[in-house]
Amino acid sequence: MEHGQFQALVRAVKTVLKSKGLTYADLGEHIGMSESGLKKLLSAEDGSFGRIESICRVLGIKLLDLIQIAESDSPVREFVLPLDVQEYFIANFDCFRVFWMLMYDELPPEKVQIALAMKEGEFWRHVRQLDRFNLLKVGKGNRITLPRREHLVWAEKGPLIELLRKKWSRHLLEKVLTQPGVDDHFLSLRVFRLTPGSRVELLQDMRKLVREYGHRSLRERLVNSEDQLASIQLMTVYAPGSFGQP
Repeated sequence: MEHGQFQALVRAVKTVLKSKGLTYADLGEHIGMSESGLKKLLSAEDGSFGRIESICRVLGIKLLDLIQIAESDSPVREFVLPLDVQEYFIANFDCFRVFWMLMYDELPPEKVQIALAMKEGEFWRHVRQLDRFNLLKVGKGNRITLPRREHLVWAEKGPLIELLRKKWSRHLLEKVLTQPGVDDHFLSLRVFRLTPGSRVELLQDMRKLVREYGHRSLRERLVNSEDQLASIQLMTVYAPGSFGQP
């Protein structure tokens, strides 16, 4: 479990302890640890789900309930890349791909190099540029430290976002159209004639569905190992009009 994930659960544990009027000493006694040992565990870089689950049993809550508390304590924050960084990524798109694979695909450095067919020197040149942009940190022994995971929503503005919108949506649509009949692909074209009220409801339901699965993605990343997870590409589109119209 990564540091950001573990610390989010630790904050949730503290919230539950406070609500139940319990102390670290009370909790430590029930799980067979001293108060100092428990504090050391909860301030560590990471921890095991086994220990978190034992804490949940003592607190009388389910692990998923604790995850939901952690989510509610993590506000959604808009993520904005400075204009100079966006322009650099457009001119040096491989650097952006390295950033994305490390940060969002959560691949280790060696797998990023293989996926991009990139030589080691070129890879580390991009990583050090990302360090200069304060998007990650490179420490001793080329240890890469990523920012703490948060609820981030990319701000939909800037030249890079416009490029990604066009590039990724075309790529995904082409992928689905050129591989018909694949079980885990889905494409549906529909025309509805709706009242203004129903149109508003449809948009709200679409946004709600995307948010719901965003939260589910976070929960499943917290309780499952990487080999149990698979990345899913999703594109949602809504526009007034009919396909028969020019």
